[in-house]
Parts: sequence; structure tokens; C-alpha cells
Amino acid sequence: MHVAWHALFHNYLPSEAIFLIKRCWMKSDGTLDEVILGDALHEAWLEIFGGLSPRKAISFIEENFLSAETRFRGEMKVARLGNQKLA
Repeated sequence: MHVAWHALFHNYLPSEAIFLIKRCWMKSDGTLDEVILGDALHEAWLEIFGGLSPRKAISFIEENFLSAETRFRGEMKVARLGNQKLA
């Protein structure tokens, strides 16, 4: 499953994966655009999400991964602030 995830989303953050699904792979009616996805990526989609619709896949990513990204971004912001020199 790990290889399939990287086939679909490389090392993208969860928010970037959601953007990709919404903007590239989801048709206006909410279904998966299998033609745009192509055979190899569709196989990876099926391995990860089974028959889930793009909207349900987005919900899965939001529920399981988005909070980790939010924490990571907060920690990175604190780290950047800690590295600034005081005037």
C-alpha cells in the first residue's frame, strides 16, 4: 500500500493530495476520472481506496492525515521563529 500511495501522491502533503484529487481526478459529478488517472494510477487508487468515491477518499485523508500536517506546519513555524535573530 505504501508504494501505491507514493505512486499516486509522491511525497505530497495531505492538503496537496486533496488538491490533486479535487482538481485533477474528480469529475464535476464527483466520480473518479479513470481516463485522466490512467491504468497504473487507477490500480494504485483501487489498492488504497478500493471503490471509494473521490469525496470519500478526501474525507479519509482529512480524518487520518490532515491533523498530522497541521501539527507539522505548526512545529515548522515555531522552529523558524526560534532560528530568527533578535534585533
